[in-house]
Amino acid sequence: MRTSTLACGLALWVCAGTVFGQAGFNRARVEHPVRLGPVPTLVVQMGAPAPGHVDGCETIASNTNASFEGGNYIVEAGFAQSEVAAASYVLPATAFPIKIVSTEGILATSNSSITTETQWSVVVYSGTPSAGTLVATISSNGKEIPHAQIGPGTNGLNVMLVPDPNDPIVVNDDGSHTFTIGYRIDHHNLQSGNPCFTAPPTCCNAFPVVDVSGVSTLPGNWLRGVNCGSFGCPPNGGWASFQALTPGLCRPSGDWVVRATWASTSCQPGVCYPDCNGDTNLDLADFGCYQTKFALGDLYADCNADGVRNLADFGCFQTKFALGCP
Repeated sequence: MRTSTLACGLALWVCAGTVFGQAGFNRARVEHPVRLGPVPTLVVQMGAPAPGHVDGCETIASNTNASFEGGNYIVEAGFAQSEVAAASYVLPATAFPIKIVSTEGILATSNSSITTETQWSVVVYSGTPSAGTLVATISSNGKEIPHAQIGPGTNGLNVMLVPDPNDPIVVNDDGSHTFTIGYRIDHHNLQSGNPCFTAPPTCCNAFPVVDVSGVSTLPGNWLRGVNCGSFGCPPNGGWASFQALTPGLCRPSGDWVVRATWASTSCQPGVCYPDCNGDTNLDLADFGCYQTKFALGDLYADCNADGVRNLADFGCFQTKFALGCP
């Protein structure tokens, strides 16, 4: 990521009268606080949709407390082409192997003048990205996996990838009881000059975002940076956790707005969807349970399995409740 601070210039570092012009001394943060209206979701469904979601197997892993539907965010406008915003999650050892049900990550623009088109990839690791193993890479191609398009102005898009349930992404435990999800920007528009010194133009590009509540887990947020030399962010490029990035210079100021829904491959799901609380009785408590899961953004609340949680899902739940259990 390209860097700048209030005390330093943008193209070169100018701090206390000293200019650091050597290649690689690139980038404290270029952060744009924004407020986004409703954020639509681009659902990229790989293969045939899975049947209705079943409570008890699918769990959301997230470091951020930000909404994925709109609100206040910070756009990381110094994020260079080929860099990766990633989040890692530690699970109980007994949960593994797991399968990835879906991933989500918000991209946003900051006062762009055109409709932006962003080529992106999702990467999945067993373990942390610096010490673990790359399990899968899924990249947009503009066809069956569309690029992310965002209209002009200051807007966002939640890019949701849903792997093929018949060809799942399975993550084994590498001993760290950890898995990692990352979003990579594969192409920036009108990038001129060395990205170590010249930020991508905000007129024509979208960027990953972090939340506004500060970093909740330094070892759980990761940046894969371009190689800008020994003074780059991170030094010599590659993977670094936020714990290893200098606050106020290289480290983004919040958690990446990224999350994943996972399920243990050994989980034996129940057969009665409307029994939300799993007590084997269908009663008003199940409606309260469903409302809570809907408010929390739990994937279970997507009753009609269309990738979007809205009022139609309430109608779906009522229908399934009325039909009862087998």
